[in-house]
Amino acid sequence: MANNSIIQHMMNVLDQYEVKALPAGQVAMFLDEYAHVLEGISSETLVLVRQAAAQLVKSDEESSGPVSAAAALEQLRAQVLSLLGESSNPDILVRAPQAGS
Repeated sequence: MANNSIIQHMMNVLDQYEVKALPAGQVAMFLDEYAHVLEGISSETLVLVRQAAAQLVKSDEESSGPVSAAAALEQLRAQVLSLLGESSNPDILVRAPQAGS
């Protein structure tokens, strides 16, 4: 699976959260699994994605209102999209994440 495809799957996970088909905790878990199969992305950038996912979970758990959760979601979307620009070669083939791993 190429980085572009993986990032597209990550964006789909965020879309699923937005329509309330996935809880924030699962979003963070899925994004972390996908991040493990990306290549050519710095560890610092992946940390930023994980931090943004943690902020989404925190905003969701604290029920601090839809504005806060929406802001966290938009920040996370921006972090995931930044992966496209950082990838040294977005067409590098990598393995797909294993179910349950």
